Amino acid sequence: MNNKFDFAERKILLGLIWSTEFAKKIRDYFQTSLLESQESRLVASWCWNYFNQYSKVPGKELLLRFEQEKEKLGKLEESVQLLIESLLEEEFDIEVDFLVEFAKEYFAKRRLLSLIHI
Repeated sequence: MNNKFDFAERKILLGLIWSTEFAKKIRDYFQTSLLESQESRLVASWCWNYFNQYSKVPGKELLLRFEQEKEKLGKLEESVQLLIESLLEEEFDIEVDFLVEFAKEYFAKRRLLSLIHI
């Protein structure tokens, strides 16, 4: 696991990459802007764009999006690639309803922190 990326964000991104059920259930609560890392926000936005177009999560097709966009990423290219590759290698074995509640709590906390500018 890459320590640069928050554990909570990794689990939430795993849900967005592998579980259409998770994406459907978290859609109304998800705020990409509340993710801490720029790489996580980028990957999440790609997942949501895919979901909005195809009504399912991208899975390994996320790599195709990376290949299309990598030249535009500049200094982020390597870290985004490492994040995507590590997420695609990680097994998604989390109970979806648990992850939904986990993500809701994460976004509530991040929303509160953003309001008090921490």
